[in-house]
Amino acid sequence: NPQIDWCNGKALQWSAYCHHNCLNYASPPTQSVQDPQEIYPDLCKVPKTYHDLKEVFSKHRATSLAPHHPDDCAID
Repeated sequence: NPQIDWCNGKALQWSAYCHHNCLNYASPPTQSVQDPQEIYPDLCKVPKTYHDLKEVFSKHRATSLAPHHPDDCAID
């Protein structure tokens, strides 16, 4: 088992077993380049009054979770 710093979301140390059996097969994380239109959608049908709220209409924002906070409640 790795040693994990849950507060900072980082793996601190991996066991010898992980290095030998697991990490050799892991692929590095990839970052996708997002199209600006995907981040901020076409607002031609949205009244100009609401254009400053363009993040509200973003599919990316609508399909991702908010960051964790210390006062979050557990879902059981």
